[in-house]
Amino acid sequence: MRCRRGARWARAGVVSASLFAVVLMLSGCAYMKNRGEDALDIMDFGLTVNKDLMPSLDAYIDYFVITPVGFSYFDGKFIGLYHNQFGVFNYRENMWALGVWGSERRPSEPMDRLDPAHVDWQKEEYAQRPAYDCGIVGAIAGRSHPLATDWAGCTKTFHFGWIGFHHRGHMNELFDFICGWTTLDLMGDDGNRPWEAQEAVQPAPEAQPAEAQPADSAAPAVSGETSSTPAGTKPEGASPATPGKGESQ
Repeated sequence: MRCRRGARWARAGVVSASLFAVVLMLSGCAYMKNRGEDALDIMDFGLTVNKDLMPSLDAYIDYFVITPVGFSYFDGKFIGLYHNQFGVFNYRENMWALGVWGSERRPSEPMDRLDPAHVDWQKEEYAQRPAYDCGIVGAIAGRSHPLATDWAGCTKTFHFGWIGFHHRGHMNELFDFICGWTTLDLMGDDGNRPWEAQEAVQPAPEAQPAEAQPADSAAPAVSGETSSTPAGTKPEGASPATPGKGESQ
């Protein structure tokens, strides 16, 4: 009996592996590319650096919008991974919380075109994200409620003086990465990335009509016009005159 059960499990494993291999072959490189993109979505992390010599003090921790504590009024540079992209970004955040109530706002951050809270992204290089109330009381009784994606985030920001560290995990993206191996796209972002969406919606530049050339500049030179070159001077670039037969050498 044990041998038969083992043989059945072995056949099931072979069939599953074969189906998985077929999926990979049919999808080509796009499947693995999407898994890599999903992995980069799981968290944002990097260094925060001041733009000027003015020191800054920020300390903020929040788990799933329920237990926020601290304050952060940072305006500087972010160096690291943010919204699936590595680089150096302008970054600002205005956040304060006392445990049960607070407010979070990142008014200018690297753009996420798929985030419905990012508005005017066609005009701005960075997001204009509205503030929302946080804390177990603020998130329920406040005026501005967090989005579903905000509930899935855990934030840690520490900045002392001129350099700091920022980390934010996205649990929804973690589940999307795990389920993505079964081709289930929970977040709907496979093959639909922020920079791809931007290229798709940008209008083509309009053709500008050619400007009419002034008649004075297009008119040929008329013989007899007074030259602007003073008498007795040679125009620039003119070759020296060759003496004629009647002229002395």
